[in-house]
Formats: sequence, C-alpha cells, structure tokens
Amino acid sequence: MTHNLKNYFSSIKHTIYALLLFLVLWWILSIMYPPYIIPSPFTVLKNITKYLDKDFFIHFSLSIYRTFTGFFIALILGTFLSLFTHSSKMQNTFLIFLALFQVIPGTILGIIFLILSGIGSTTPIVLVASLTISTVYINATNVLLKRNENLEAVIKVFDGKNQELIRYLLLPTLVPITRSNLTLGMGLGLKVVVLGEFIGSQNGLGYLLNVARVYFQMDKVFFYLIVLLLFMVLYEFVINIIFIVFFQKYLYSE
Repeated sequence: MTHNLKNYFSSIKHTIYALLLFLVLWWILSIMYPPYIIPSPFTVLKNITKYLDKDFFIHFSLSIYRTFTGFFIALILGTFLSLFTHSSKMQNTFLIFLALFQVIPGTILGIIFLILSGIGSTTPIVLVASLTISTVYINATNVLLKRNENLEAVIKVFDGKNQELIRYLLLPTLVPITRSNLTLGMGLGLKVVVLGEFIGSQNGLGYLLNVARVYFQMDKVFFYLIVLLLFMVLYEFVINIIFIVFFQKYLYSE
C-alpha cells in the first residue's frame, strides 16, 4: 500500500503542475487576444461568485447525474459482455461491432437519439452509454486475453466450475483495468454528455454553454471549462483512493 500511496501523492503533485501550466497558457493567450474572445483567468476567478448561482448548481448536477447514469450503464454492460463473450466465437464479432462506435462522430449519434427520444435527459444518457461501452468492452477483453493461464489451469485441475473461474481469476484480473475505465471513461462520458446537452437539451452544462455561445459570454465558457477540469481531478483522486484502500491486493505494482 505504501508504494501505491506514494504514486497517488505523486500523481496529485503532477496534476497540480498540469493545472498551473493550463492557467499559465490561458493567461498568455488572454494577452494575445481581446478579452471578449479569451478573457483573463484573473477576471474569471474574480467573478466566480457571480457564476456560482442556484441555476448553475442545478444544471451542473443534471450533467453529473446524466454522466454517471450513462457511463455506469456502459461500465456494467461492457464488463459483463467481456465476461460473457470470453473465450467464445462471439468475442471478435463484438469487438468489431463495438469498435465501430468509436469511429462514429458523437454529433451524428446525438442527432439520431434526439429525433428518437426528444429533448431531455434520455438523449445525453443514451449517447454517453453508446459511446463509452466500446472503450470499456475493448479494454476489459484485452486484459482477459492476457489472464494468468497457470492459475486457470490450477482451478480446472481441482474441478473448478465457471463460477470459480470467474470469481477467482477473471474478476480479480479486471480490477486494475476497471480503475482505468472509471477514470478514462468518465472523462469521455462527461464530454459526450455536454455535447448531447449542447445538441438537444434545455438544461445541463451543455445547455449553459450553448446559451453562453449565443450571447458570446466567453468568460462563462472558460468558467465552465475550469469547473469540468476541477471535477475530473477530484473524481480521479477519489477513485484512486477507493481502489488503494479496498482493492489494493488486486492492483499491479508499478
């Protein structure tokens, strides 16, 4: 655990450096462009209390709810599909089928789901589920293909059934990649949800971005960007702590 905690605090340090670098680059660009195009980070931070009104928290909460709902649907379905198709002839078919979703632009799917479901929460939820399930499934399947074959042989020697194989070999093998899927997939899911709300929703962070675009309120656009970045940083910290505390024995040493 000590080794993983060191890596955890090291990642916090590098994340802070990355955020500072982002702020520096933003400040440099704000000098090069007029404030109505790229406002200064100091201006945005100074007016932060003005942006943090009741409506913002309602819209932001809706976006987070849609992201969690859609992504965890994809996480559960993608993980169970990888277990279900493991070592079967259907595996390659599912890999190719779900890989196709990775090349389909989210805008096209968003328009299709908007026509099918209308304006509301359904469109962004279905959109994030359909665009992240392929990442979850492909990552999980690739890890299962590299499973510990010696341990699998031992389980079979002692007449282990599929239940024992899944419990003692496949599920522990999936723990490290599940941590990666939870962080990478959530980041992708949040971008997809904001896109879905931008295309067809009357609430959520994507809707607020659309309103800011119409009225050319670039200070709000950059404020929403900061909020998304800080949320993802906090989310990744929490996920890493959960896995270090509760799933330490399944994590590979780095």
